[in-house]
Amino acid sequence: MLWDRTPARKRLNLFIPRRFPSSSCIFCQDATEDQYHFFFGCSIKRQVWNVILSRFCPAWNLAEICLLLTRGSFPPRSSHQGLWIILSAVTAKAIWSAHWKFVFDDQPFLSGVVAQKASTVIEKHIEFIIRITLVSRIPKKGQFKMSYLRLLEEKPTLYLV
Repeated sequence: MLWDRTPARKRLNLFIPRRFPSSSCIFCQDATEDQYHFFFGCSIKRQVWNVILSRFCPAWNLAEICLLLTRGSFPPRSSHQGLWIILSAVTAKAIWSAHWKFVFDDQPFLSGVVAQKASTVIEKHIEFIIRITLVSRIPKKGQFKMSYLRLLEEKPTLYLV
């Protein structure tokens, strides 16, 4: 997305007008499908982002995600850059995959299903980060010993701000 080369209908219509006679969005037909509309502007796809943001980080907003993916700019207050990247990349990839499955395989684009698939992958990444964090908290030989099981029983808060 950083290079604005997404094969959205506006771009395809420009280069292959016979194959793509219209630059309108195939989902909402409300607007020209440029890169922004492809990932964020379409009301159908925006539903995916809304579910993901409300589930994982209600304090974040779509404009900040858009800036990260299109400009590489993190919000100034962010101390969770890794999670910004995971959430943004996984959700954009889920939207991308579902879009092209609709185009090439006639699979319907169901916002709830796309959001659930993205959520599952995001949760796996977060669980991995927690495991790595917990393992890094285990004392080295000769240091104060804390039970690994006790560390696993602690439930870290995953609510991001």
